[in-house]
Amino acid sequence: SSGINAEYGGRGSDVNENNDLPWERRRCVDGALNRLPTEFHQNLYALLQLCTGINLEGNFLSSFPMINEMTAGEPQFAVTIANWLDKIKQPQLRQLYVEAIMMMGALLKMIKMLPDVIELHVILHRAHDIFLSENADCDPQRFLCGISQEFYMTPPTGQYGTLNYFAQAIACMNNGG
Repeated sequence: SSGINAEYGGRGSDVNENNDLPWERRRCVDGALNRLPTEFHQNLYALLQLCTGINLEGNFLSSFPMINEMTAGEPQFAVTIANWLDKIKQPQLRQLYVEAIMMMGALLKMIKMLPDVIELHVILHRAHDIFLSENADCDPQRFLCGISQEFYMTPPTGQYGTLNYFAQAIACMNNGG
């Protein structure tokens, strides 16, 4: 989606045009500062309207009563989501989860059906497995939280960007695979 491309620097370069940081470092900084893409809360809210909740490494975000009591634009919704994301201690890992949520939101119109509970960590690890299958030379000593350093260093956009791998993982989930 062009909206997602715009959020993540537009091109699949190794360096972000805005601040010249490598992608792994940018994810670390953005995660530490709890920076989120503009449409993040709207995307997450749309997902929560279609499932009973999202599991993030054992931290369950229940749809109800939240979507009945809050809107996507409310400050309390943002605080609730920030507290949920803060349970992931590695900031660059947290940012990969943010990217996965953004991709799910972008693909929502094409997703036939969502599972009752979205297992976000399963989507991340499936995306990583697809990445590894195409990049067999990843150093097994350079993994953080089960994810290769090479995946953290991969730009979000482009043919070989993390968003592409998330899209493939979501397609597998949607097809029951």
